[in-house]
Amino acid sequence: MINIEIKNSRDYIQANVDTQQILFTLLKLTPLIEKFPTKRSLLSLAIVVDVSGSMDENYQGKTKKEYVVDALSDFFKRSNFSNEDYFSIIAFDTSSKVVLPLTQFASAEQTSSSVRELLSIGGGMTAIASGLDLAVEQLKQSSKKSVKRILLFTDGISTVEGDEDKCRSIAAKCKDENIVISPIGVGEEYNEDLLHYIADKTCGIPYHLRNIGEFLSKLYEELNFMLTELVTNVRMELEVPKLISVEEVSKVTPSYSLVEKKDNGYFLGNISTSGVSVILKFGLRKYPPARIKVCTIKLTYDVPSMEMFNNTQSYELWVESTTDAKLYQRIAPEVMKYVQASNVTKLVYEATQAKDKTIALEKLTLAKQLTQHLGASSVTKAITDAEKELQQSGKISPELTKHLKTESKTKTLRQQEGGLLSEEDIRKITGV
Repeated sequence: MINIEIKNSRDYIQANVDTQQILFTLLKLTPLIEKFPTKRSLLSLAIVVDVSGSMDENYQGKTKKEYVVDALSDFFKRSNFSNEDYFSIIAFDTSSKVVLPLTQFASAEQTSSSVRELLSIGGGMTAIASGLDLAVEQLKQSSKKSVKRILLFTDGISTVEGDEDKCRSIAAKCKDENIVISPIGVGEEYNEDLLHYIADKTCGIPYHLRNIGEFLSKLYEELNFMLTELVTNVRMELEVPKLISVEEVSKVTPSYSLVEKKDNGYFLGNISTSGVSVILKFGLRKYPPARIKVCTIKLTYDVPSMEMFNNTQSYELWVESTTDAKLYQRIAPEVMKYVQASNVTKLVYEATQAKDKTIALEKLTLAKQLTQHLGASSVTKAITDAEKELQQSGKISPELTKHLKTESKTKTLRQQEGGLLSEEDIRKITGV
């Protein structure tokens, strides 16, 4: 049910070398569409909305809360939801409230009437965890045939003691229960590192709104993933021989994140029709000339719409060690493109954390060079804006920091699949 495309950065490694050699492997995972009776997944979605006091602030003649209500109402009216989809709406400030219990979708008008209740509640502090906790409880009632999702919206940091730690604990629980959380933050007040953690842990996609008027467009962007996740709860095991180590596993698309190993496996989340790209980084020790089995890859996954659970597929990954320099010096540009996309996000994060202006600018310059090669124009522009702010004021503003970090995570490759680096470019930039 999953089509897997495997490409190595090198098909040959140098034989009889005492130092460790690095091998990158690109995995592209997509559903085998022809095997599915429908291209659309059933959805159980809990929408968690911040209604704290700051949501009553005005922006261009309306409160932020009014923007959210109008966008959600339009979202339900225009989207092609079926009566097999289920929705819940949760509001939170100091505490949380179920505005709409998990309910079968009947009509946009019925759901929109619940949405409008958001206007009359709230005004307190910000306790994100209380909203997430109620959403998880609501989704426990959902069918096994549906994809379980939480859409979290907030404009501020947690202002209740211990709330951020609770959010992290809830994210871990959601990962275990295969509930995907996609957080949407607006403005310059919220904690983007917390929202990114929540998204990474549950294999969701984080979004940043530069202004509240962008909320509706982000809802539709996320909807494209929610309704096309045909394969869910994907877990990967990597079995390697003694002379080979797994150095790092990272998801590159649709959103960059490092993937932690837990219980001998790596959780990759759900796969939509647009697919998931993963980079494996291996360390190889000294080998004589020979054909080498690098790894056995085992995927376990569910197909909820067909009530098929714990399906498995296995693949073997091989390279060859050789003394022929013409062979072991060959590099696959496509694989290195994904490696460098990962490096963009790392460089951006390091730049935003750097206390030294010169170091921050150096990292941004290298990141921009990579995005230009990759054709990621929106990320290039965000980096350019950050460079200007650094040069003028010595720091990057909080709002631009959020925008830059989120763009680098989600748009470096998803924005454009072109822009392969030449072998010469790769060597100049990376020293490979």
